Amino acid sequence: MAEHRLEQSNGGAPGERSAANVVYILYLVGFITFVTSIVGLVMAYSNRDKASEWVRSHYDFQIRTFWIGLACLGLLILVIMVGPWIAPGIVILPLTISIMLVWPIWWVLRCVKGMTFLGQGEALSGDESSPARRALASRWRTRGAIVVVLVAGTLVTAAVAIVASESAFRVVPGQHALVLDGGTLKRVVKDPGLNFKIPIIERVFVCEMYATKKHDLTGNKIKLSDGSTVALAVSIKYKIADCQRFHYTAGSHRGFYRRVREILGTVIREEFGRHARAGLAAKREAITEAVKTKVQASARSWGGELTSLSIKFP
Repeated sequence: MAEHRLEQSNGGAPGERSAANVVYILYLVGFITFVTSIVGLVMAYSNRDKASEWVRSHYDFQIRTFWIGLACLGLLILVIMVGPWIAPGIVILPLTISIMLVWPIWWVLRCVKGMTFLGQGEALSGDESSPARRALASRWRTRGAIVVVLVAGTLVTAAVAIVASESAFRVVPGQHALVLDGGTLKRVVKDPGLNFKIPIIERVFVCEMYATKKHDLTGNKIKLSDGSTVALAVSIKYKIADCQRFHYTAGSHRGFYRRVREILGTVIREEFGRHARAGLAAKREAITEAVKTKVQASARSWGGELTSLSIKFP
């Protein structure tokens, strides 16, 4: 009876408040399944024109909430998918976190606010002439201000943490670091310790100077001078000797290995192609040394150094 009197006093038909409340509930459940939000939107559009004025203000509020929320979701997807291609991570990450924090809080607050006003039999638009309406609006403005302060504080803290992490880097023993501004080398850091760079503008390329990389090449059939073929099993180990040269020529371990593999194949074919199958085993060490000498010269020009080369065959 109390609910009936409240709706009648606001000019509404009995039960129409429940229908508007269902839309808010569907919106909240929409965090689990987006379909319920769409159902809520359809209900808001269907019931708006036949609702009383104060309930219609809730339906208008719900419709605006859906479309603004959908725009925020679209913006989030756009930032995640396209952002990394057009802006550095230090810009995209805070923006993504901001949207992911603000959007759900804003959505839930809108729904809770609407349900609170609906429960009080108050419209979501119009003047604040009644004391109850002014008190209710004041409470929600206070809550909104608190939420804004909390969210802003969280975002500022996250931004400071991200900038700090992007500004500092550590070099450990056995590492050299290149500090780059675009493609320009600003400085080379060889001493272990904590170092700093300009966030966004500068980036760091780190070289593991004493770590060796191993690659095995099997099944390589080489044609000998007598027309026969031999299957080789080749194993190489290398390390970075000059970090700056390694970065500007090879760019990465994958790039370095690709270059070494190409020159290694050419030199092996040349060296083994000079010999016949007979007596090849006795010449293996000499051939291996000749191959290593030639490949080593190329490897050093790319900032690397072969530490071992093994060639085996049956």
